[in-house]
Amino acid sequence: MKTKWSLLLLILSCNLFAQKAVPIVVVDFVKVLNGHEAETVYFFEQNWKKYRISALKKSHISGYQMLKLNAADKGGFHYALVTFFQDSAAYQRVEANFQPIMARITPKGPRLLNELKIPDFCEITQSFSGNVLIEAGNFSKKQKVNPMVVIDMVEVLEARNAEARFFYDQNWKVYREKALEEGVVSAYRILALPKGNETGCDLILMTEYPDEVKFKASEDNFRPILQSLRPDGPVLLNEHKPNTFRNIKTNFDALIVSSARKRKKIR
Repeated sequence: MKTKWSLLLLILSCNLFAQKAVPIVVVDFVKVLNGHEAETVYFFEQNWKKYRISALKKSHISGYQMLKLNAADKGGFHYALVTFFQDSAAYQRVEANFQPIMARITPKGPRLLNELKIPDFCEITQSFSGNVLIEAGNFSKKQKVNPMVVIDMVEVLEARNAEARFFYDQNWKVYREKALEEGVVSAYRILALPKGNETGCDLILMTEYPDEVKFKASEDNFRPILQSLRPDGPVLLNEHKPNTFRNIKTNFDALIVSSARKRKKIR
């Protein structure tokens, strides 16, 4: 039986919920145990990252990111490992595609820093896969200094999916379109998660910033955008207010430690 870590390496941590030609994103949240960050980072760099560099060259995946959280206490984890697939077909071929890569790069098993085994220094706390509903940004552009990402994990209340989708499409997306145009953000995406996933969320919102300076100034930079585009507040589908159809279960910001995407501008 495969362990959760073998599932991580093969990216089989969640069930696919739709058979559509849309991009798929897989995220694994990782907790560092007993302060063994050196062992954890070494494991990521020498195994997880090397597999994905090879998979990206072969077009098995469309990109990857390793994120280091700035506040681990929010979700009980310290890192997030993100893998991008161009469509569900590529996602379904993950085991066949990754097994020869793993056998070639680490034929004797994962490389470890010292005598500590994987369960001794880290564990996966949550995993999910999501369909990309909205995505924009020049992901191939090389970030210069400390690129950041903000992630909001959203639960849709009372099955009010129409209200939630309208709210994010007509407000959240509109704000970020303008912010992308002005260089305030570098990319953004919304993911739809399958029902019953282990996070208990329905939507994941991801906003990327080109550097730490833009991230720290985000409130000041977004304020005039909101005022110019929605001076009377967000537009709504009907009489339901945001707190009746969505609950932001958690949100966090993270440093993008390592990242690569196919050289393609997505709009």
